[in-house]
Amino acid sequence: MESSRSSKMTLSEFILAYGNVSYPKEELEKNIEGFIRNNTLVVLEDKSEIVAVCLWNNNDNIAEIEEIVIHPKHRKKGLMKYICVLGVEKFPFLKWLKFCRDRKYEGREPKMIEIDKFIRR
Repeated sequence: MESSRSSKMTLSEFILAYGNVSYPKEELEKNIEGFIRNNTLVVLEDKSEIVAVCLWNNNDNIAEIEEIVIHPKHRKKGLMKYICVLGVEKFPFLKWLKFCRDRKYEGREPKMIEIDKFIRR
């Protein structure tokens, strides 16, 4: 995909193009609106191009990661740690990350990680 095209992508188009989601675009857009209202969305951009998107729910002191999508050319650059730091800045009470992994691997149990340990790796 050309860089000029990806810079014009909406959040839902980016997630559908690079994520492992299987629900309709309209449902995804409705979900994104909820994450925006709850301030539980992080979007990283580079020169107007979406690089990464993270959507999560707060459940007490747990950040339940619903979607984390990083553009293929920006993977393995520590962006997930950076997103975690931004999330903790917004919500300092968060202590755990819970990755909801059953969307990609059906039946796979969620994984819990202490945020401080994840950030320090």
